[in-house]
Amino acid sequence: MPVRSNCTFILDGANRNLNFRYGRFGKSATLDLPFRLTLTSAISLLPIAFAGVSSVCAVIGTGIQVPSNERKLASGLWGTDHLSLEIFEARAEFEFDCAHGSIDSPFILESDGSFKLKGTYTRETHGPIRVGNPLQSRQAEYFGHVDGNNMRLSVRLIGGNDEVENYLLQLGKQGRIWKCK
Repeated sequence: MPVRSNCTFILDGANRNLNFRYGRFGKSATLDLPFRLTLTSAISLLPIAFAGVSSVCAVIGTGIQVPSNERKLASGLWGTDHLSLEIFEARAEFEFDCAHGSIDSPFILESDGSFKLKGTYTRETHGPIRVGNPLQSRQAEYFGHVDGNNMRLSVRLIGGNDEVENYLLQLGKQGRIWKCK
C-alpha cells in the first residue's frame, strides 16, 4: 500500500486562521482562530500548531497507509504494427504511421488494469511542412486495458466525428511504423 504523506499548513495570525492542504489532490481546510496572533504568540504556538495539524493530517489519511485503487505503469516500450508507445516516468509518447501523440502526465492504471487518459494527437502530412501552416494538435482520449505484457489501446479524438482507432500492443516490442512520405 502506498503511503501518502503530503500535508502543508499556513498559520495566518493577521486573518486569525490556520489553513492546511492535504492529500494527493491538494484538498484544503481552514481552522478559524478565536483570537488575533501577535508575532510572539505565533512563535510560541508554532510547535502546538504543527503537532495539531500533523495529527489532523494523519487522521484524515495523508500520513497513514491507504489502499490505493490505482498504480502508475512502469516506464517501457510497447509496440505493434502501426504504433509505437514509449512510457516515461511522467509522460507517454505515441508514434503512429501518419501521426504522433502524447500524454503529459504519468500513465495511471486503475486497480483492474483499465485506463482513460487525456492527451494530444497530431496528424502528419506527406512531404515537407509549409511555412505558416504548422501541424494542428487535437485533444485526444487514450483508453483501454493492460493485462500483464499486453495492452488494448483505443484512441478517440475529442470534438469531432473521427472514428476510434484500436490497437493491441505488447510490452518490450518495437512498433512497426510506416511513416507518411
